[in-house]
Amino acid sequence: MKRILLLSFVLITSILFDVMAQRTVSGKITDDTDDPLPGVNVVIKGTTTGTQTDLGGNYRLSLADAGGGGG
Repeated sequence: MKRILLLSFVLITSILFDVMAQRTVSGKITDDTDDPLPGVNVVIKGTTTGTQTDLGGNYRLSLADAGGGGG
């Protein structure tokens, strides 16, 4: 019974750490006149992880997808 409780605790703790480790970066790309720029490629430096801005110039990237890269 103690082993089952310990195993459950370890599994729940590891899941929580995974969830907490995920970070999201978001923003809006605009031109000099503050008009949104749709279709701009946004890439995490040193990786191939990226996305494109939507029609309003907005983007959102999960840093967990980058495999720890960045900089």
